[in-house]
This record gives sequence, structure tokens and C-alpha cells, in this order.
Amino acid sequence: MKTAVHGKFVTGQCDGWKNVNKASIVTSTINVEYSPYLLNTTDISALPKITEQLLKIVMTEIAYATNTLKVKLIAWCSDVGGDSANMRHLLVQKLPNLIVVDCWAHQVNLIVRDIFKVKETFIEIIDDALEQKLVGQPHSLVLPVLTQWTSHFLSVCQLLQLEPAFKQMLAKVLDNDHITCAGSRADMERKAQQILDILQHHDFWYKLQIVKWHWHLEPLAIAANATQSNYAWLDVVLVTLVILYHKFSDPTLNPTICEAAQNSLEKCWKKADQDVFILMVILNLYLWVACFLECSPYQNFSNLWHRTLQEYISEMGRWSAVDMGLDQHAEQAKCEVCVSCSGMFEIPVLIELS
Repeated sequence: MKTAVHGKFVTGQCDGWKNVNKASIVTSTINVEYSPYLLNTTDISALPKITEQLLKIVMTEIAYATNTLKVKLIAWCSDVGGDSANMRHLLVQKLPNLIVVDCWAHQVNLIVRDIFKVKETFIEIIDDALEQKLVGQPHSLVLPVLTQWTSHFLSVCQLLQLEPAFKQMLAKVLDNDHITCAGSRADMERKAQQILDILQHHDFWYKLQIVKWHWHLEPLAIAANATQSNYAWLDVVLVTLVILYHKFSDPTLNPTICEAAQNSLEKCWKKADQDVFILMVILNLYLWVACFLECSPYQNFSNLWHRTLQEYISEMGRWSAVDMGLDQHAEQAKCEVCVSCSGMFEIPVLIELS
């Protein structure tokens, strides 16, 4: 590990969890050129769960990474919990040159939560329909768990895939047989009847389609996967947020859902270190300032930036696409990775970032 990371630029991160023994653990990792490496785990079961304690752990991990592993730490990431958020504020005070950011996959999951606060139909459908003994034998169904990112989307997709099987089962087997399979207890029989009523309801499967498409769970699932990837640069995060905002500006969608999603996105963006995200978009060789409106101050750098950066923005000289071989790099990337995103990452033109 020391040889692999020595002298490299890295991003660090930490997160808390509980192991199989229910001990509270804080684990830290570093990401080096798209590959994660485990640093250390700290058992904090007997320690106070306060901001200062987490900061102490993080500072110890940073010292280990820079002094022992000899890496160049440029950023640190943690989740959006209270202690973690407060820790980041203290960390940037101690290390002002460090880029300190939220976990944006967690932020995307919070957007999903905010949408469910508006309409709870989806949660009711899933809670009622996903029973382990629907017809007397266990079923391997994906159960949605709020802390398991994308699980709601995957749960809906799997149910929709099983729609023909459920309908065939209901058509061939009598209701009384389904109820009998649930057991002899009255409460189980009532639950079985409730499930049958839901599955046989004329709009149950239609509502699942609404959940998937009109509530746009798919773009949110893609956004979660994009922002939790080892390739999730800050420009990827910002472009993903812009695309989500663009998606939820569609006038054909439920306006209440769109408003909730937009408000949640704006809340997340408001508390972010916006300058560094915008700079990373500008430094993306395939974007430059194409994402900004012509009237945006980020389109005019004559009074803001050094001449070299002005040449970069204007794609002049050594910064031209030809001299940097961008087309060749793009073709190579297409050959190495083929990802289907259902149009999710088609960058909307002239979306103002402010």
C-alpha cells in the first residue's frame, strides 16, 4: 500500500457504523487515482460521541496518511450528520488549505427522503405489498430501506418485473388458498387479505409505474451511483445536481414533487463550498464554461483571472482541444467503459449555476 500511494494526491473520508458485535466504529479511507485504500478503524463505543472526538480521530488519520504513507492530502469528505458537519467546520479552521465536502451520495438520498415527505403513497404500497410469505413460501424481494441508497428504486423495478408472475398467480389460485397459506392466526389472515386486495386493485401496478417514472426515482438512483463512485469528481457532482434540477423543472411532472425536489437541491447547494465546485467544472476539459449562460460572470474572465486561465477558457494555443488530444481521449474512454444512463447525463444547455 505504501508503495502504491507514495507521493500521490489523495482524498480522505470517514464514516461511522456498527459492526456485527454492535460496537460503534469510525473507519477512514483514502482514494488514490480512483482506487480506495483503508486507513484505520477506531472503536468509539466507550468514547463520547461528540464533534471534538471525531475531529481528533480525523486529525490522527490525516497525520498517518501524510507522515507515514507520504501522500498529498487535498480533500476530506464525511456524511451530513450533525457531528460530522460540525467536525468539517473545525477541520477547515485547522487546515484552511484543505477542501472539505459533504458526501453527496448521502445528499441525494436526502432528496429522496424529502420527496417521500410530500407523497407517502409509494411507502404505503411497498410496505403492504412486500411480504415474505405472500403465497406460503419465502420470496426474494428487494425491501426498500431509507439508509440503503437506491433500494427504493430497485424495489419498484423488481416488483414491476414480477407483475406478470403475480397476475398469473392470482388468476390460477383461489383467494382462499392464499389466505390459508398465510397461517391460522386471524391477524395473518387479515394481512393476507389486505395484500390480495392491493395486488388486485385496478391501479396498483399503474401507481408503481408512476413512482418509477413520474416521481423520477431513476434519475435519483443514477445520481446516487454517480456521486458515490470512485470517479466522483467535484465537477461530476455539480453537473449531476444541475441535471437533476433540470429534470425536476419538467412541466409535465407533478408540480408538488418537483417543488420538493428543487427545494431540497437548493438547500444542499446553498450550504456547499460553491466556488470549488464551479472551478472544477471550468477546469473540466470537456466543459470549460459551456454550462453557463452567456450573461453569467463566469463567461467573462477578463477582470477576474490570470492571462493563462483566460487562454484556457478561450481554448487557445496549448489549451485547444486539438493540442490536448481531447477527441482521442474521449474515444478511448468510450472503448473502456460503456454505461447506459437513459439520457441522464445529457448536459442541459445554458443552465445557470448561481
